Amino acid sequence: MAAKRADELTRRLASSGPRGYWQFQLQSLQADWKKNPSDPYTFAPLFARLDDKDRAFAWLEKAFAQHSQEMTLWLVTEPAFDSLHSDPRFQSLLHRMGRVQ
Repeated sequence: MAAKRADELTRRLASSGPRGYWQFQLQSLQADWKKNPSDPYTFAPLFARLDDKDRAFAWLEKAFAQHSQEMTLWLVTEPAFDSLHSDPRFQSLLHRMGRVQ
């Protein structure tokens, strides 16, 4: 199953570029989520990479509400969020997490 998914990711990247790759990742994660919900933080970088800032922030807020360990570890250093750093919502989130920059 993992090899099949990796092959599909490679195919999507080759045929659709990075956007197609991230869209496939998101679709796969959404399918997995329905069966086994996990840390909501995992959605946020994907939406950020797809330039859907509102959905990225919605998932970051869900992760914050659930005290996501992943978010605590990666929020500031995740490259997918570089475009969000200047957004007041990002600064607010950092402040509420006690990570004022």
